[in-house]
Amino acid sequence: MARSTSSFRALAAALILSLGTPLAALAQVAPPSAAPTGAEKIRVQVVGAVLRPGYVELSEGDRLSLALARAGADAAVKPDLSRVYLTRADATAGKTAAFYLIDVYQALQRGDQRYDPILRNGDKIFVPEKRALNVKMIAIKTIAR
Repeated sequence: MARSTSSFRALAAALILSLGTPLAALAQVAPPSAAPTGAEKIRVQVVGAVLRPGYVELSEGDRLSLALARAGADAAVKPDLSRVYLTRADATAGKTAAFYLIDVYQALQRGDQRYDPILRNGDKIFVPEKRALNVKMIAIKTIAR
């Protein structure tokens, strides 16, 4: 079942306004699977700034935001959703086929599903921790000018 863009935008807006943790809320609001009953199961690996790193089981057709929600990309662990890395392996060769830097925050903020790709079995996701702003270095650079 594909969601319409307008319902995705409404969901994203509601999530961004709630608790400052849109992905954690998505796991509770979204149905367990966007695919019809009986869809093939896939496993993806989520590591980095998430509460439950490791393998996440999804249904074929599920998107990156759902994998992040199930892994616990919560504000408490300070994930940087504007720099999520997706590594996709070539199933036939068993080697890394593609490496993507994805701004998942754009998908949630604007409802733009281009930033929320459909996952494939074996995908690996790395969520970096948000970088702390170094106010001291900014002040030194500003004074030096």
